Amino acid sequence: MLDGSYVASGGAITAEHEVDIKPAPMQASFPQSIRTESDRGPTWEECYQKYRSYKLLRVRKKSFEHSASRLSVAERIFLGYMADHGIEGEVMVQDVMTLDMLEYLQERLLEGDESRYDHRSPNTVNSSMGAVMAFVRFCAKRDWIVKVPDLDSLSVDDVMKGRPITGEEFDRMIEATSRVVGKNEAPSWHFALRVLWYSGFRVGDLMDFHWDDERHIRPVWPTRSTVHPTITIPSSQKNGKLQEIPMLPELETFLLEVPKAKRAGWIVNPQAITSTVKPGCKWFQPAPDDLVALAKQYSNLSIAAACGVSDAAVRKWLKKQGYRRSESSRSTRVRSQRRLSRMLRAEPSAEQVRCRFRLLID
Repeated sequence: MLDGSYVASGGAITAEHEVDIKPAPMQASFPQSIRTESDRGPTWEECYQKYRSYKLLRVRKKSFEHSASRLSVAERIFLGYMADHGIEGEVMVQDVMTLDMLEYLQERLLEGDESRYDHRSPNTVNSSMGAVMAFVRFCAKRDWIVKVPDLDSLSVDDVMKGRPITGEEFDRMIEATSRVVGKNEAPSWHFALRVLWYSGFRVGDLMDFHWDDERHIRPVWPTRSTVHPTITIPSSQKNGKLQEIPMLPELETFLLEVPKAKRAGWIVNPQAITSTVKPGCKWFQPAPDDLVALAKQYSNLSIAAACGVSDAAVRKWLKKQGYRRSESSRSTRVRSQRRLSRMLRAEPSAEQVRCRFRLLID
């Protein structure tokens, strides 16, 4: 009796009393739902789906979207590495969550892989790697990888990214506004810039500033003269807290100049920019309503040639506006590319053709 029961019984237990004791089955190293046939454990995609379900219950959806975007970039870089080295199949977390591969990812992010720009700043890389390492720790806690590699962050210079502009610079900005956005649109932009100047808001906060909607940042006017006006910030902000802060006196004075009849809706609502399209400009994008109007008369190819972009870019612009061409009417929209280009770029008489546009942010 290997379990010691025979000795304890003083020899009373015989072989007839022996019980066949079977060992308990060992627990799987990772959930059965994500087991694979590979001895290297689960794939990146399988672990990511578990991570996504876990995080969406615990963080705000928008916060996770930023993390998901960084993880997607990392996965594409790892897939590129596999393709370069002739490795087929899916990304396995045990293969890529090693110190060597994470350092490789760090280097490729710094070099600008999977980015619109030639390189990323060390701060940006450290931020992206923070999201990746959070995923690595999640996998390590569930024994999908052996351990969390001790990855060093990139060193960064502790310098100010910018500086506050001076009063003189702000005045010059106000003076130049009409030349940038157009004379008719300038007043709405002057108002937006002054709210920004008096409040210290970020641009995102500025565009979320509402007169009376509690779901957005809004001013609260006191009913008693002894109480100072405040600004409430809803719990939908990043820290998840409902906050109420004193309104700066300059902002209070400026907002009180707005007639009560107009204190409804968005406080800041700058009009669409109007700008002159110079004959020498390489490319531009028409404003949404102008783009749709052009699409009803001209083909994508004609619009692309006139705007100095590719046919694919025009399709992308129209898709963002929810505009879709029908097969039956495509032939009627094919017009002369030269005619459209002259209309958008030429200088009739002494005045240039004016066309509203916004810069393409891809």
